[in-house]
Amino acid sequence: MNRTKFLLSLSASGEVTYHQPTSKQEILRHITPVLLPKHIIPKEVVKKCLPGLDDIAVCFTYPTPESKYTAVTHSLCITQGVTTEELMNALHNTSTEYFLNTLDEMLGFPDSGLPMYVLTNKDVKYGAGSIVLPTVRQEILNLFHGNAFYVLPSSIHEVIILPSDRITMSEEDLINMVRSINRSQVAVPDRLSDHVYKVNADLSFSTIHPPIKVEPHHTQANFIVPNSKHDIAKAFLQGLDVKFETSQDGPDDCCFALYDLTEQTYTAAHTFLLKECGGVLFPD
Repeated sequence: MNRTKFLLSLSASGEVTYHQPTSKQEILRHITPVLLPKHIIPKEVVKKCLPGLDDIAVCFTYPTPESKYTAVTHSLCITQGVTTEELMNALHNTSTEYFLNTLDEMLGFPDSGLPMYVLTNKDVKYGAGSIVLPTVRQEILNLFHGNAFYVLPSSIHEVIILPSDRITMSEEDLINMVRSINRSQVAVPDRLSDHVYKVNADLSFSTIHPPIKVEPHHTQANFIVPNSKHDIAKAFLQGLDVKFETSQDGPDDCCFALYDLTEQTYTAAHTFLLKECGGVLFPD
Protein backbone atom coordinates (compact mmCIF):
# COMPACT_ATOMS: atom_id res chain seq x y z
CA MET A 1 0.00 0.00 0.00
CA ASN A 2 1.45 3.36 -1.00
CA ARG A 3 1.85 5.94 1.68
CA THR A 4 -0.06 9.18 1.23
CA LYS A 5 1.86 12.41 1.31
CA PHE A 6 0.21 15.53 2.63
CA LEU A 7 1.39 19.04 3.38
CA LEU A 8 -0.95 20.09 6.22
CA SER A 9 -1.11 23.42 5.59
CA LEU A 10 1.39 25.64 6.04
CA SER A 11 0.72 26.99 9.37
CA ALA A 12 3.16 25.93 11.94
CA SER A 13 6.18 24.21 10.49
CA GLY A 14 5.10 23.34 6.97
CA GLU A 15 6.28 19.78 7.60
CA VAL A 16 5.22 16.98 5.31
CA THR A 17 3.21 14.33 7.13
CA TYR A 18 3.30 10.73 5.93
CA HIS A 19 0.80 8.19 7.05
CA GLN A 20 -0.64 4.79 6.35
CA PRO A 21 -4.41 5.04 5.84
CA THR A 22 -6.35 3.49 8.69
CA SER A 23 -9.88 2.05 8.68
CA LYS A 24 -12.95 4.03 7.69
CA GLN A 25 -14.45 3.62 11.17
CA GLU A 26 -11.29 4.84 12.85
CA ILE A 27 -11.17 7.92 10.63
CA LEU A 28 -14.79 8.87 11.25
CA ARG A 29 -14.59 8.18 14.98
CA HIS A 30 -11.76 10.65 15.54
CA ILE A 31 -12.43 13.25 12.84
CA THR A 32 -11.41 16.80 13.74
CA PRO A 33 -12.33 19.89 11.68
CA VAL A 34 -9.69 22.44 10.71
CA LEU A 35 -10.51 25.85 9.21
CA LEU A 36 -8.08 27.21 6.64
CA PRO A 37 -8.08 29.88 3.93
CA LYS A 38 -9.33 28.27 0.72
CA HIS A 39 -6.35 29.37 -1.35
CA ILE A 40 -3.73 27.50 0.73
CA ILE A 41 -5.49 24.13 0.82
CA PRO A 42 -3.68 21.63 -1.44
CA LYS A 43 -5.77 20.09 -4.21
CA GLU A 44 -5.36 16.57 -2.87
CA VAL A 45 -6.95 17.48 0.45
CA VAL A 46 -10.70 17.08 0.97
CA LYS A 47 -12.36 20.37 1.83
CA LYS A 48 -15.92 21.51 2.42
CA CYS A 49 -17.08 25.07 1.80
CA LEU A 50 -19.89 25.97 4.18
CA PRO A 51 -22.58 28.51 3.27
CA GLY A 52 -21.93 31.83 4.96
CA LEU A 53 -18.20 31.27 5.50
CA ASP A 54 -16.61 33.22 2.66
CA ASP A 55 -12.93 32.66 1.77
CA ILE A 56 -12.38 29.77 4.22
CA ALA A 57 -13.11 26.05 4.13
CA VAL A 58 -13.21 23.03 6.42
CA CYS A 59 -10.55 20.33 6.15
CA PHE A 60 -10.91 17.02 7.98
CA THR A 61 -8.09 15.60 10.08
CA TYR A 62 -7.61 12.51 12.20
CA PRO A 63 -4.78 11.30 14.47
CA THR A 64 -2.03 8.99 13.27
CA PRO A 65 1.25 7.92 14.89
CA GLU A 66 3.03 10.61 12.87
CA SER A 67 0.68 13.52 13.50
CA LYS A 68 -2.42 14.33 15.49
CA TYR A 69 -3.64 16.42 12.58
CA THR A 70 -3.31 14.28 9.46
CA ALA A 71 -5.56 15.47 6.68
CA VAL A 72 -8.09 13.35 4.85
CA THR A 73 -7.15 13.27 1.18
CA HIS A 74 -9.22 12.36 -1.86
CA SER A 75 -7.13 9.25 -2.44
CA LEU A 76 -7.73 8.14 1.15
CA CYS A 77 -11.48 8.62 0.72
CA ILE A 78 -11.42 6.44 -2.38
CA THR A 79 -9.32 3.75 -0.66
CA GLN A 80 -11.50 3.64 2.46
CA GLY A 81 -14.85 4.41 0.82
CA VAL A 82 -15.44 7.63 2.75
CA THR A 83 -17.65 10.42 1.39
CA THR A 84 -17.56 14.12 2.24
CA GLU A 85 -21.11 13.80 3.56
CA GLU A 86 -19.97 11.09 5.98
CA LEU A 87 -17.12 13.32 7.13
CA MET A 88 -19.54 16.19 7.80
CA ASN A 89 -21.96 13.89 9.63
CA ALA A 90 -19.10 12.60 11.77
CA LEU A 91 -18.63 16.10 13.16
CA HIS A 92 -21.87 15.65 15.12
CA ASN A 93 -20.23 12.86 17.13
CA THR A 94 -16.61 13.95 17.32
CA SER A 95 -14.87 13.70 20.67
CA THR A 96 -12.75 16.80 20.02
CA GLU A 97 -12.36 18.86 23.19
CA TYR A 98 -12.88 22.59 22.92
CA PHE A 99 -12.34 25.44 25.33
CA LEU A 100 -14.37 28.63 25.57
CA ASN A 101 -12.94 31.15 28.01
CA THR A 102 -13.25 34.88 28.43
CA LEU A 103 -10.37 36.88 27.04
CA ASP A 104 -9.59 37.98 30.61
CA GLU A 105 -9.23 34.34 31.67
CA MET A 106 -7.00 33.56 28.69
CA LEU A 107 -4.72 36.50 29.50
CA GLY A 108 -4.83 35.99 33.27
CA PHE A 109 -6.43 39.38 33.91
CA PRO A 110 -9.08 40.22 36.53
CA ASP A 111 -12.65 39.94 35.28
CA SER A 112 -13.36 43.16 33.41
CA GLY A 113 -16.84 42.17 32.33
CA LEU A 114 -15.77 42.48 28.69
CA PRO A 115 -18.11 40.20 26.66
CA MET A 116 -15.30 38.70 24.61
CA TYR A 117 -14.56 34.96 24.53
CA VAL A 118 -11.80 32.85 22.99
CA LEU A 119 -12.71 29.54 21.35
CA THR A 120 -9.97 27.00 20.68
CA ASN A 121 -9.12 23.36 21.36
CA LYS A 122 -7.06 21.58 24.00
CA ASP A 123 -3.84 21.93 22.01
CA VAL A 124 -4.51 25.55 20.99
CA LYS A 125 -3.61 24.29 17.51
CA TYR A 126 -6.00 24.47 14.58
CA GLY A 127 -8.64 25.28 17.20
CA ALA A 128 -10.57 27.73 15.03
CA GLY A 129 -12.20 24.70 13.43
CA SER A 130 -14.14 24.08 16.64
CA ILE A 131 -16.73 26.64 15.52
CA VAL A 132 -17.98 24.34 12.75
CA LEU A 133 -19.04 21.70 15.29
CA PRO A 134 -22.84 21.97 15.64
CA THR A 135 -22.71 21.11 19.34
CA VAL A 136 -20.24 23.92 19.99
CA ARG A 137 -22.35 26.52 18.22
CA GLN A 138 -25.45 25.35 20.09
CA GLU A 139 -23.72 25.56 23.48
CA ILE A 140 -22.44 29.06 22.75
CA LEU A 141 -25.91 30.09 21.60
CA ASN A 142 -27.32 28.73 24.86
CA LEU A 143 -24.71 30.70 26.80
CA PHE A 144 -25.94 33.86 25.07
CA HIS A 145 -29.61 33.01 25.73
CA GLY A 146 -30.34 32.27 22.10
CA ASN A 147 -28.87 35.49 20.74
CA ALA A 148 -26.72 35.46 17.62
CA PHE A 149 -22.98 35.99 18.02
CA TYR A 150 -20.05 37.23 15.98
CA VAL A 151 -17.00 35.14 15.13
CA LEU A 152 -13.75 37.07 14.68
CA PRO A 153 -11.00 34.93 13.11
CA SER A 154 -8.06 35.60 15.42
CA SER A 155 -6.00 32.93 13.60
CA ILE A 156 -6.32 29.38 12.30
CA HIS A 157 -5.77 28.31 15.92
CA GLU A 158 -8.53 30.28 17.68
CA VAL A 159 -11.47 32.60 17.12
CA ILE A 160 -12.93 35.41 19.19
CA ILE A 161 -16.62 35.15 20.09
CA LEU A 162 -18.76 38.25 20.75
CA PRO A 163 -22.45 38.16 21.70
CA SER A 164 -24.32 40.41 19.29
CA ASP A 165 -26.53 41.95 21.97
CA ARG A 166 -23.71 42.99 24.31
CA ILE A 167 -21.31 44.94 22.14
CA THR A 168 -21.36 48.57 21.13
CA MET A 169 -19.00 48.37 18.15
CA SER A 170 -20.49 48.50 14.68
CA GLU A 171 -19.99 45.62 12.26
CA GLU A 172 -17.77 47.88 10.17
CA ASP A 173 -15.61 48.56 13.25
CA LEU A 174 -15.32 44.81 13.89
CA ILE A 175 -14.13 44.23 10.32
CA ASN A 176 -11.55 47.01 10.61
CA MET A 177 -10.34 45.59 13.93
CA VAL A 178 -9.84 42.10 12.47
CA ARG A 179 -7.98 43.48 9.49
CA SER A 180 -5.76 45.65 11.68
CA ILE A 181 -4.88 42.82 14.08
CA ASN A 182 -4.14 40.46 11.20
CA ARG A 183 -1.69 42.96 9.74
CA SER A 184 0.01 43.89 13.01
CA GLN A 185 -0.09 40.82 15.28
CA VAL A 186 -0.76 37.60 13.33
CA ALA A 187 1.96 35.85 11.35
CA VAL A 188 0.99 35.42 7.71
CA PRO A 189 0.91 31.57 7.79
CA ASP A 190 -1.50 31.69 10.75
CA ARG A 191 -3.99 34.17 9.30
CA LEU A 192 -7.45 32.79 8.67
CA SER A 193 -9.51 35.62 7.18
CA ASP A 194 -10.09 39.36 7.18
CA HIS A 195 -13.83 38.74 7.32
CA VAL A 196 -16.12 38.80 10.33
CA TYR A 197 -18.67 36.00 10.54
CA LYS A 198 -21.94 35.66 12.41
CA VAL A 199 -23.67 32.60 13.83
CA ASN A 200 -27.41 33.12 13.64
CA ALA A 201 -30.12 31.81 15.95
CA ASP A 202 -30.64 28.80 13.63
CA LEU A 203 -26.88 27.98 13.85
CA SER A 204 -26.25 29.05 10.25
CA PHE A 205 -23.28 31.23 9.30
CA SER A 206 -23.27 34.65 7.64
CA THR A 207 -20.31 36.64 6.37
CA ILE A 208 -20.38 40.29 7.39
CA HIS A 209 -19.26 42.57 4.57
CA PRO A 210 -18.39 46.23 5.01
CA PRO A 211 -21.17 48.51 3.81
CA ILE A 212 -20.73 49.72 0.27
CA LYS A 213 -20.67 53.48 0.50
CA VAL A 214 -21.56 55.24 -2.70
CA GLU A 215 -19.08 58.06 -2.89
CA PRO A 216 -19.32 61.17 -5.05
CA HIS A 217 -17.95 60.66 -8.52
CA HIS A 218 -14.16 60.68 -8.73
CA THR A 219 -11.95 60.67 -11.79
CA GLN A 220 -9.28 58.76 -9.87
CA ALA A 221 -9.09 56.56 -6.79
CA ASN A 222 -6.60 54.42 -4.85
CA PHE A 223 -7.48 51.06 -3.37
CA ILE A 224 -5.43 48.85 -1.02
CA VAL A 225 -5.99 45.16 -1.82
CA PRO A 226 -4.47 41.99 -0.25
CA ASN A 227 -1.77 40.46 -2.42
CA SER A 228 -3.79 37.25 -2.62
CA LYS A 229 -6.51 39.16 -4.52
CA HIS A 230 -4.15 41.02 -6.88
CA ASP A 231 -4.77 38.90 -9.95
CA ILE A 232 -8.54 38.85 -9.44
CA ALA A 233 -8.66 42.63 -9.03
CA LYS A 234 -6.39 43.15 -12.03
CA ALA A 235 -8.51 40.95 -14.29
CA PHE A 236 -11.70 42.73 -13.22
CA LEU A 237 -10.26 46.20 -13.84
CA GLN A 238 -8.95 45.13 -17.24
CA GLY A 239 -12.46 43.95 -18.04
CA LEU A 240 -13.77 47.39 -17.10
CA ASP A 241 -11.23 48.90 -19.49
CA VAL A 242 -10.04 51.45 -16.94
CA LYS A 243 -6.54 52.83 -16.61
CA PHE A 244 -4.67 51.74 -13.51
CA GLU A 245 -1.24 51.14 -12.02
CA THR A 246 -0.25 48.76 -9.24
CA SER A 247 2.44 48.98 -6.60
CA GLN A 248 3.38 47.14 -3.41
CA ASP A 249 2.01 48.55 -0.15
CA GLY A 250 3.88 46.79 2.63
CA PRO A 251 4.60 43.03 2.66
CA ASP A 252 0.99 41.83 2.39
CA ASP A 253 -0.95 44.38 0.34
CA CYS A 254 -0.81 46.13 -2.99
CA CYS A 255 -2.15 49.47 -4.20
CA PHE A 256 -4.31 49.93 -7.27
CA ALA A 257 -4.27 53.52 -8.55
CA LEU A 258 -7.17 54.09 -10.98
CA TYR A 259 -7.34 56.99 -13.46
CA ASP A 260 -9.81 58.62 -15.85
CA LEU A 261 -12.80 56.99 -14.19
CA THR A 262 -16.37 57.55 -15.22
CA GLU A 263 -19.12 57.48 -12.63
CA GLN A 264 -20.10 54.00 -13.82
CA THR A 265 -16.59 52.52 -13.74
CA TYR A 266 -15.85 54.13 -10.37
CA THR A 267 -18.96 52.59 -8.81
CA ALA A 268 -18.24 49.16 -10.34
CA ALA A 269 -14.59 49.18 -9.27
CA HIS A 270 -15.42 50.48 -5.79
CA THR A 271 -18.03 47.77 -5.20
CA PHE A 272 -15.93 44.89 -6.54
CA LEU A 273 -12.63 45.79 -4.88
CA LEU A 274 -14.22 46.32 -1.46
CA LYS A 275 -16.76 43.50 -1.41
CA GLU A 276 -15.12 40.77 -3.48
CA CYS A 277 -11.44 41.51 -2.83
CA GLY A 278 -11.52 42.71 0.77
CA GLY A 279 -9.94 45.99 -0.27
CA VAL A 280 -10.17 49.43 1.28
CA LEU A 281 -10.42 52.84 -0.31
CA PHE A 282 -7.26 54.83 0.34
CA PRO A 283 -7.89 58.60 0.56
CA ASP A 284 -6.05 60.76 -1.92
